[in-house]
Amino acid sequence: MVSSLLRQRKPRENYKNKVNEEVSVQTLETSRGFYKLELFLNILSIIALAGCTAYVYEEIKGDGGIRRFAAVVPTVVIIIFLFASEHYLLYTVCPGCYEGVAGNSAIGDFLNLAALSAGAISVGESYGITAKTTGGKVLLAEESLFNLFVLALLISFVV
Repeated sequence: MVSSLLRQRKPRENYKNKVNEEVSVQTLETSRGFYKLELFLNILSIIALAGCTAYVYEEIKGDGGIRRFAAVVPTVVIIIFLFASEHYLLYTVCPGCYEGVAGNSAIGDFLNLAALSAGAISVGESYGITAKTTGGKVLLAEESLFNLFVLALLISFVV
């Protein structure tokens, strides 16, 4: 499946399932299956974020002092790992979707994308990695919205 998604076709060939997306100056040719994968990952992220935000909200609004803040840490770590895995999956299927990933090894690429995910959740830093497709940008936006929700919730209960 991955090889069929990565295969480049000649421009003169006519394929019904072909979509061209402008990436910087070059055209990134991807199949509709890739866009279905991006849509699936975005839906999965929304469901996971909804569950995590409900959990964080219930834990923080209850009594328990510092325990309620300790409940947030594992949830944020899980979300960072989820988004790092999703970014890595998109990068594996279509390496042109992200600019700034070195590509030296699989572990190095995953750690680069984990740093992107941790930076997006904590301080909004991208570490020089840029998402080129709409699906990757939406994943980063979902991450930022989760960050905004958690920070706003923590501030509202502290004050």
